[in-house]
Amino acid sequence: MMKRLLILSIALSMWWFFSHSTLQAYEVETGTIGNTYALKVKNQGTDTLKGVTVTMHSSPSWVLNFSPTYNNLGEILPSDSATANFTFDVAPGLDSLDSLDGELEFQITTSSGKLWKKYLLLYVVTRLVNTNPQSDGACCNGSQYDLYTPGDANGDEKISLSDIIYLINYVFKNGPEPIPFFLAGDMNEDGLVNLADIMALVNYIFRSP
Repeated sequence: MMKRLLILSIALSMWWFFSHSTLQAYEVETGTIGNTYALKVKNQGTDTLKGVTVTMHSSPSWVLNFSPTYNNLGEILPSDSATANFTFDVAPGLDSLDSLDGELEFQITTSSGKLWKKYLLLYVVTRLVNTNPQSDGACCNGSQYDLYTPGDANGDEKISLSDIIYLINYVFKNGPEPIPFFLAGDMNEDGLVNLADIMALVNYIFRSP
């Protein structure tokens, strides 16, 4: 079971360039059930938000049984937050990298008629992992599922300036790899971490509602 959290907020960003090695595509060969996703909505204004609801408007083709599609958060005071919790299953047999199919659209509304659309990039892949050696010395390979959000390079479950700094250290100073693995730094899904990814990240942070 996997759990992710994304905080709706805006942060400053920086530029970086150059790239690391290319990445192979991974295919979801078997499905998983009961994955969880928590979307935290923070009121950064000075007025109370009343009747706040979060609705899942659209999702990738590999997402099944997303529930609930509607989440009532009620009232959110200034500087306070509330979390909409969802569960979903992952369909087998889909390569989410080749299809570039990883965008979920949420609509956040209030009783006063305010409406925000939030587009989340969320992908699932399998990674090849080593299992315990057999008695004859042979070793097998197995698959491990990872749910990740492109742009959340440091794995702290939010996209902010700290992710840019993390990637700068990774690219220029041989810092640690993005968490849970390389794809978390590949914002444009081309298998590289370079200037194009930071441009995509800046657009995502500053141009999304």
